[in-house]
This record gives sequence, C-alpha cells and structure tokens, in this order.
Amino acid sequence: MNQVKIGSEKKVDFSFRTRPLIQTTDGILFNFLNAEVVMSKKEAIMMALSTYWSSLAYQYRQELSCQRLQQIAANGIYRLELHKRSHQEILEIIDFKGDNREISPLKKAEGRRKN
Repeated sequence: MNQVKIGSEKKVDFSFRTRPLIQTTDGILFNFLNAEVVMSKKEAIMMALSTYWSSLAYQYRQELSCQRLQQIAANGIYRLELHKRSHQEILEIIDFKGDNREISPLKKAEGRRKN
C-alpha cells in the first residue's frame, strides 16, 4: 500500500482490478455493480468494505477509544442486519419453497414497490 502526500495531507493509494469470466459468480457480481442498479459501484464497494472491515481496521490501528470502536462495530452490525433482511426478502420473493425462479427477483421487488 502506497501513501501519497497532497499538500499537507497524506492519502492512501489503493486500487483493485479484476477481470472475471462473465458467467462466474464474480463476473455476475461485477456486471451488476457496473450496471449501477442500486447505487454507484464505488458507493456499493465502499459500503460493503466499510460494513465488513471498518471495526477490525480501527481495532488494528488502536487509535480509537473503546466507546468509539463499539459505535463503529454496532454500525457495521446494523448494516449487516439490514443486508440480511434484504436476502431474506429475496428468498420470499422467489418463493424459496417452490420452483418460482423464472421471475427476476429485482423485477418482482420493483412490482411490489409500485403497488
């Protein structure tokens, strides 16, 4: 990881590049992110990284009070709970017990929002 100094502030230089095959799990995921259906791909990636890794990163640096670290961890847990609920809704939309998988979960979700 490189640090770049701009003016009096340091910035972290971080890049990630991948080119998965389209029909792989990663390819489908990155195709979805590139389409920016829900939010910009940068926002989606930063939200996921922040939710999953922020509390560990701050704990590693040991620069925060226990109270602030607890707040960051609680925020991550809250976002993970919201994400868990969206996965549960997807299972309900596709009728996980049945064989109703030909209808796109996003299209069904859009239909529910219009009603």
